Amino acid sequence: NSVGAEQGTVMLLDPEDGMLHYRAGNGYLSNAKYRDREFSLKVGEGLAGWVVKSREAVLIDDLDIDDRWVHQESDLERHRSAVAAPLMVGEDVIGVLLVFNRQVTFFDPEQLGLIRVIAGQVAVAINNANLYKLIREQAERLGNMLRNEQEEASRSQAILEAVADGVLVTDSENRISFLNASAENILGIKADKISNQTMKDFSGLFGKAANIWHEII
Repeated sequence: NSVGAEQGTVMLLDPEDGMLHYRAGNGYLSNAKYRDREFSLKVGEGLAGWVVKSREAVLIDDLDIDDRWVHQESDLERHRSAVAAPLMVGEDVIGVLLVFNRQVTFFDPEQLGLIRVIAGQVAVAINNANLYKLIREQAERLGNMLRNEQEEASRSQAILEAVADGVLVTDSENRISFLNASAENILGIKADKISNQTMKDFSGLFGKAANIWHEII
């Protein structure tokens, strides 16, 4: 690639457990290797944890002599040089981008600057993807709530239509929102004629005789 890295890795901060987890990678180490190990770090632990905690990018010439690097003794092929940069969204750090090479002192300050820029682009892309996911989940949740409310309203209406008693329903503003068939027959009026009217308007349809009904209601 443009910086000569042999391995690139993205680790993201999980807000639920506060841990850094491996999320993506490409290079001479297989992704499955990390997944099988459930590769994760605490904030402040290892190179990735240090970058997230300090919110600073870093260039390391030799990982073998850097105390921040968590060595894997079983690795047959080891990283030797690295650049790590935080993934920042505004003032928030969401993870870290790490690039590696098996040669000592492979990266230089110019490559460090380029990786900082790449990390910014990666962070924006991840944030946009997370935002889209959040919006989609919220839309689905609201859609389910609406469907449930509509189903409940349909069941309630079916029950009210089935009863022999006249039923008139008003909303929080005292406007008529429902009149069942029995009430239509008793009052001799169609529901659509009084729908969304106030109780005062409703009483006016029947003159003085309706005052008693209004008080009772």
